[in-house]
Amino acid sequence: MLRTFLFRVIVSLACVLFGVALGVWVGGMRFRQIPQTYADPEASAGVKEALEEYEAQYAPAPLPVAKGSAFADFSSTPLQPGDSFVSKFSIINSGEAPLLLEKGAFSPECLEWSLSQNTLAPGEIAVVELRCAAPSVAGTFDIKATLYTNDPKRSQVVFRTKGRVDSNVSVETSQLSLGLCPINQTKTISTRLLSKLNVPPEVASVRFLNEASAPFFEVAFENIDPTMVPLGAKSALRMILSVKPGLPKGPFRQTVELTTKAPEERVLRLHLEGYSEDDLSLSGSGWTPADHVLVLGGVRRGKSIESRLTLQQSGNNFNDVFAVGEVQPAFLLAEIGELDVDPTRGTSKQALVVTLPKDAPRGTFWSEEPEKNGRIVLKSPTTGRELVFYVKFSVF
Repeated sequence: MLRTFLFRVIVSLACVLFGVALGVWVGGMRFRQIPQTYADPEASAGVKEALEEYEAQYAPAPLPVAKGSAFADFSSTPLQPGDSFVSKFSIINSGEAPLLLEKGAFSPECLEWSLSQNTLAPGEIAVVELRCAAPSVAGTFDIKATLYTNDPKRSQVVFRTKGRVDSNVSVETSQLSLGLCPINQTKTISTRLLSKLNVPPEVASVRFLNEASAPFFEVAFENIDPTMVPLGAKSALRMILSVKPGLPKGPFRQTVELTTKAPEERVLRLHLEGYSEDDLSLSGSGWTPADHVLVLGGVRRGKSIESRLTLQQSGNNFNDVFAVGEVQPAFLLAEIGELDVDPTRGTSKQALVVTLPKDAPRGTFWSEEPEKNGRIVLKSPTTGRELVFYVKFSVF
């Protein structure tokens, strides 16, 4: 037994030593061959150029990395409707390439938000401040604001502010959608003001915060049968909001500010949105309607990004068929689907898919200067109408 054990040990050690010796010999041979490869200066230069070209296209590139806080909680202290507060967040670029930022969609309760800078060098920090007003709906709330980045692993940062509202008077809902509003007709929508006391809400004044479109809106109130008061309230008042004929074409937003004097004095806000006749608009992932910009984000070369959008139409030309007219840069892909018409509502939609393909070259199309971004033009061959928007992205 002992002899067998010793024999196996000796054989194992011999194999290990043979493997080490063979590795050293092979490495030495390769090392001696390297000077011969570069002995010719012209051949050496050609090899170096090929290596540099390969690294520029395929070697791993430095990436931006977005890190930071994205959550604030004000739940410890109940707020009253309309109470103002500020949420502060920070984003740091812990990567090795510039981090590019773009403000996106946000809740209507977010009155104002600021971003200290749009481009962060490695190690730099951006400060985000959201000035918000507590919603006019009693209960918990969650206010959101979206920031787009060119970080391939974190294309969106959603800042969230949570809290709760406790008030004897409130609104049933603080956001109302009017949908399509015919340009020559009046359209109405209603909600309820709620009171936790037996005294029904009494409104002292009404104000429309968007002064430009204020003449096209009006508000009326009517009492509610006690049996129709929703659960959790003891009295209520119906509020009827109307959009009058003549509202300018396109999407609209309006905020109605109510000041109540009973059962207590409070400032309540309702946010309205919709679109009037002859509207042409896009919606979907990465879309920022205020700037007409689609943010695809950042991606490593060899991977693709896809954004699915919807082209919506209404009004006299709601059955207009659009096609892709122009795409820049040429490697960016845009494909539009067939027209889906809803004749009863006088609306239509077309699916639009924008793709950054896997073989897209490295580069940054992300700038405050429109001509340095991607660009897509949708055009109707029938009426000649156009919809032009820009595309922001980075390929690493």
